[in-house]
Amino acid sequence: IEKLQDAVRLYRGPFLANITNTDSLTFREWLTIYREQYFRQLLEAIRKLSEYYKTLGDFEIALRYARQLVTLDPLDESSHRQLILILGMQGNRSAAIEQYQVCCKILSEELGVSASRETQDLYEKIKAGMLSGVQHSNMLSSFTPTQLTMFFGRENEMERFKRCFSNPTCRLLTVIGIAGSGKTRLVLQVVPRHLDEFPDGAWLVSLEKVRTKELFLSSIASAMGFQFSGQYPHLVQLKNKLSSLKSLLVLDHFDYLVAETNTLIELLKDCPGLKIILTSREHLNFQSECLFELRGLLYPETELEENPLNFPAYELFINRGLRGRSGFQPKPEDVHHIIRICQLVEGIPLAIELAASRLRDFSCKQIAEILENHFDILETSYKDVQERHRSLYGALNESWEGLSDHEKMVCRRFSLLPDEFAREDAEKIPGISRDDLRTLANKSLLYQTPFGTYVIPQVFRHFLNKKEVTRGDENFLNGYKQFAPGNTLYDPVTNLPRRDVLWERLSYLISRSRRFPQRFAVMILDLFDFGEVNR
Repeated sequence: IEKLQDAVRLYRGPFLANITNTDSLTFREWLTIYREQYFRQLLEAIRKLSEYYKTLGDFEIALRYARQLVTLDPLDESSHRQLILILGMQGNRSAAIEQYQVCCKILSEELGVSASRETQDLYEKIKAGMLSGVQHSNMLSSFTPTQLTMFFGRENEMERFKRCFSNPTCRLLTVIGIAGSGKTRLVLQVVPRHLDEFPDGAWLVSLEKVRTKELFLSSIASAMGFQFSGQYPHLVQLKNKLSSLKSLLVLDHFDYLVAETNTLIELLKDCPGLKIILTSREHLNFQSECLFELRGLLYPETELEENPLNFPAYELFINRGLRGRSGFQPKPEDVHHIIRICQLVEGIPLAIELAASRLRDFSCKQIAEILENHFDILETSYKDVQERHRSLYGALNESWEGLSDHEKMVCRRFSLLPDEFAREDAEKIPGISRDDLRTLANKSLLYQTPFGTYVIPQVFRHFLNKKEVTRGDENFLNGYKQFAPGNTLYDPVTNLPRRDVLWERLSYLISRSRRFPQRFAVMILDLFDFGEVNR
């Protein structure tokens, strides 16, 4: 097994891929034979690995190999069937059904054939709920709506959820992140795997349009299937209902109810068997909360990455591209454009999905070129997508409307700052204070790095560029730009980190390496007469 894993990991693409044109017919035939032979050996190795881990019951690893198989050879029905089977055994019935539909579409459009009887029988078993390698609570069907698209990445977050569920002191879990980061989708993916830990019930409560405490409590009661009576306060009745239960409440879209957080604390104090998960764009600032801060999916840092399918952001784009454009199969020259798209949107899932949906109108290269300048094309007309998620700017505008006038003013003045900046640089701009930075970081509109600096998410910077500024702000920005503070983090000539920044980051890496057995490398270039060289 280890040798198979090494072989798959070392695969670098088609045999002699750089050789495309040759006048020798004999050589071309030889190259074609061996290229196909090695490719088939790769597919067989991946197939064996997927089957091995499926037999062990390790469906996560089996699923990763099965997806790789389908991506490499999308016209092979048996590869699709393997992926459908593992999804079904994992208990992810909706994703299995979706994959069956993708398989049928590809077979019909590309080969002009229908799925085999074996594949159809597997689909019928999964559809009827007759196939499962993992037993789930009966609460599953009542807890989560059917997911019609595949889920990618977030393995670290799901592992941390697993630890929190088993930890009796971890009872308030907050998933925060900028609009489009996939907060709700992560929760809907992870909770069904742990329903057996909540034998008395798990309930999903959508709070998207809820603004008051009474409506908040009524929404919880409605999800649990009981009605308040007129004798006691609603909160008291809710406590009485939950006090003896080992249960889970999932409060989705808690953004507009942050002021009611004390109500959650009261519930947790009086209901010892209760855990609460909530999704929000804003940090609650409670010592008792376990914080999950979502950023983008992992994406290749370089466009020369040899194995982009190892990155969930790239996988997501390919998957949504297959769904959105018939026959979509990225060509070798498309790979670095797709990587660039993922880099430009910093792996934000909604932005990647919207970018992939535009493959009906643009090539991968055109999408990347447009995103270099603006994000206007990140929108869709899909009717099965929530209205607020049909446009990246629309999703961000919801966060914007929740800001105070002062916070909006601070955000507009971000245009005077580089993408990454030190707190001291921001405080040199009139109207921006340390508390403002902390507040906007708590609202997922700024990222704070391990080095104490701040980063403006690219999706938010592009959004700010589209917002109209007030006349007062416009006059301020125009008048202050020439006096705006320079970037104290980087040298203005070389654009390299200054010495103190480099030492700070090196110290962080040394500390991290000692805490987690992890090596890193340092390269020292000793250049004489650097000023002359740089000129």
